[in-house]
Amino acid sequence: MISGVITTRHVIRHAATIVREFGTAAYLRCCLVILRRRRVTFLECVFVRPPAIGRRVWLHAEKRAAERNQTCLQNA
Repeated sequence: MISGVITTRHVIRHAATIVREFGTAAYLRCCLVILRRRRVTFLECVFVRPPAIGRRVWLHAEKRAAERNQTCLQNA
């Protein structure tokens, strides 16, 4: 059963798969979560969110790209 929250047993039992599919850094983040005794989903553990400043810049760039695409479609 997938409950959405990783456990120590899951990380240890599937260490090779996590390293192979997501990389060593992702596995170490999972181990760090275990040491900190935090309850997180596997995706929160594996995928790193960009810092707040970087996230704002990325969202702004994505919005500008969408506006450019819309302008191009209107001009065509």
